[in-house]
Amino acid sequence: MTHRTYKKTFLRPFVLSSFRPFVPRPSSLVLSSFRSQGFTLLEALLSIVIIGAGLIGVLYVFTAGTRGSLVANQTIIASNLAREKLDQIVASRASAGYPATIATNFSDGVLGGAYSPYTRNVTITEVDPDDDDDVDDFLDASAGSGYARVTVVVSFSGGVENVKLETLLSQYTL
Repeated sequence: MTHRTYKKTFLRPFVLSSFRPFVPRPSSLVLSSFRSQGFTLLEALLSIVIIGAGLIGVLYVFTAGTRGSLVANQTIIASNLAREKLDQIVASRASAGYPATIATNFSDGVLGGAYSPYTRNVTITEVDPDDDDDVDDFLDASAGSGYARVTVVVSFSGGVENVKLETLLSQYTL
């Protein structure tokens, strides 16, 4: 009887024939010991400059946003002040009549109190709806026409910014 021997390769231990442990070379030892001491002065200065430039950019964006929101807030207040004056003039038209309303001076000039940075001016001009026989534009001045254009301008930021609202009044009877 013949005895056969089988190779059991699947039970052999896993061996890497190309495995070599890392042995540092003298030049890499010098560099690694040099680098382990910290940053160089040049690296530190360069990182400070880069971070500083980034912070300046971020701060610029925040200040521009704050400035924009301040102007928006002032514009809203100016719009409300102009609307308030227009409502007062329309109420005067209803209570005192058209002739008394167009003869009244509604200009406030510089407002006081919390609204001291604002200046409100009112212009009431009688206009002809169709003086040039073209489009009814209510731009041509004409006394006694029965129509008046009311313009309220509220200025702020030293007169640089303003809000302008207009409406038309007419002489009608109920």
